[in-house]
Amino acid sequence: MHVRGVAPWAGWLRARRGWRGGSTRRLPSGAAARRARARSTHDGVACGEVSLGEAMVGGNAAERPLVGVGVMLVRDGRVLLARRRGSHGDGSYSWCGGHLELGESFEDCAAREVREESGLVVRKLSFLCLSNILAYGKHYVDIQLLADEFDGEPEEREPHKIAGWGWYPLDALPTPLFRPVELAIASYRSGRRYNP
Repeated sequence: MHVRGVAPWAGWLRARRGWRGGSTRRLPSGAAARRARARSTHDGVACGEVSLGEAMVGGNAAERPLVGVGVMLVRDGRVLLARRRGSHGDGSYSWCGGHLELGESFEDCAAREVREESGLVVRKLSFLCLSNILAYGKHYVDIQLLADEFDGEPEEREPHKIAGWGWYPLDALPTPLFRPVELAIASYRSGRRYNP
């Protein structure tokens, strides 16, 4: 049944987007309706099917990617790394990093994470790379910064999260590397700033 001002696909719209009607705006019909239905696919996945993003977060499309910030600390051509514990990427080698807090700048987050995890005090940071990471069953927008000016010696401050700090030459890194670290090392070597 076609009600004046309501296209035949309005039931689909109601089910898909929670539309309840009541708008005085005339909904599209004909070619406009076909275009709207064509746009109802996301990355080639038809409505009602599970997209990669939904599968990554256990089917809850309300979840969003997290923002991670990492810091590549370099001293005399060596990189500070330790093994991750009790989280995604468990057992892989990583450097200091963590989640961006609400209202925090990338630099403040980086300095905080370095201080909390290693006790080092960062004096100068520069941008290394930006990556879109789908790994370990998670989705992260990852910002990596480079620190070559810092004070102190690394200490194990959070051994339940990351432990066994060591300085590794860039040409003899341990394996496996945590995925964000792997991408950042490749960016450091190539100068590529974005990893889609």
